[in-house]
This record gives sequence, structure tokens and C-alpha cells, in this order.
Amino acid sequence: MLRLALIRLHIPSLLIKFIINLFTRRNNKIITHHGDTSGYRVRIGIDQGEIISPLLWVIYLDPLLTTLNREACDPFILKSSALLDYSPFEYEQHNLPVSHITFMDDSTLIASSKQGIEDRLSITAEFYTLNNTQANSAKYILLSSKQFS
Repeated sequence: MLRLALIRLHIPSLLIKFIINLFTRRNNKIITHHGDTSGYRVRIGIDQGEIISPLLWVIYLDPLLTTLNREACDPFILKSSALLDYSPFEYEQHNLPVSHITFMDDSTLIASSKQGIEDRLSITAEFYTLNNTQANSAKYILLSSKQFS
């Protein structure tokens, strides 16, 4: 899917081939204080330690994040006001719909309703399935601002 995301951005084919070759058919080992571990074959993935990784994560996740912003229902509305004049006080209201906060491969899905969260989880699960990506659902945490009695 990274290849398709690069093509979508009109990256030249020779550069796409170079980038894809960086992350396929390779072995890895971990350097520790006690010496290197045994080598192992990397199945798939973008290494977080590589210098190009942040850019590739943005390119790879952009279709998901764009879809979440465009199609997810019930976004959380971040409201703020800016002071325009102090005599008399005059404010300008700003509303920013927020559906997620993402850094590299860590994402927080945000909604103003249970249906909104379910919608985001569905979109995200579909993206992961299409891209043969695995998510560690054991790390999922659900937070709510509602008080339950």
C-alpha cells in the first residue's frame, strides 16, 4: 500500500522502487549493551529508527487520516475564542472539528459520541485490513468524559 500512496503523490517510479527496496527482503538485529542479538528476517514494516520513517508514515497514513477527517461522524468540536477588541470586549469564535490525534504509528481517535467512536474504529479497521496492517488491540483504551452513576 505504501507503493500506492507514493504513486498517489506522483513520486517518480524510480524513487518509489528505491524506497520500497529499502524496506523489503531484509534482515535485522538489535544492538544491545551485551552485544548484538541474532539476526532475524523482517516480515514487513517501516523501521522507526530510519531517517525517512517520519515522512513515510505521513505518506502511508494520509489516506486513513483524510478519510477520518472527511467521513467520520460526530467529531469532537474544539472551541476557542479570540479577543478582537477590548473596549468594548469583542470576541471571535473558532470551532475546529477533531477526529484524531496522530504521531507516527500512535493514534488517538476522538469523537463526541459512542457512535462516532464506533464509526472511527470501523474506518480504521477497514484501512488496516486493506493494507494488511496489524493493530495491537490489547493497547486500546476507551475514555469518556461522561459521568456514569
